[in-house]
Amino acid sequence: MPERPALFDPNVIRSLADELNSPDIALRFLGEYLRMLPERLKSILTALDDRDTAASLDALLSLKITSSMTGALRAEACCRTLHALVREKNVEQARVEAGVLTATVAHLHAAAPTLLGWAKTDLEYKSIQGPAPQGSRRF
Repeated sequence: MPERPALFDPNVIRSLADELNSPDIALRFLGEYLRMLPERLKSILTALDDRDTAASLDALLSLKITSSMTGALRAEACCRTLHALVREKNVEQARVEAGVLTATVAHLHAAAPTLLGWAKTDLEYKSIQGPAPQGSRRF
């Protein structure tokens, strides 16, 4: 059985801050991502319940991409799995597997204040001290 991805990998948000040359923009993006998670999950679940393949694929692809950009690796993996199931017209199985995404979103949403606080501290430290060590700290 493959290892379950980390809920959140802070190295990804560090990289995004570097690419944007702006810790503030990266933090705002992470904050918006976390804030919008419940509504985005609702859109996915509604589309799956309605058996709307196009809407399901669009919503899953959008969440998969933003999850990847923020370091929400488990959410990204869930979206990838669900996207493949829907693309294969296996919407019933996708509806069953959506429970894993629901639990993952609940964990991320509950951890949002901690994740944002950590990211803010980490990126402020990095801007003062230079690059933070690329450790295996994952949530």
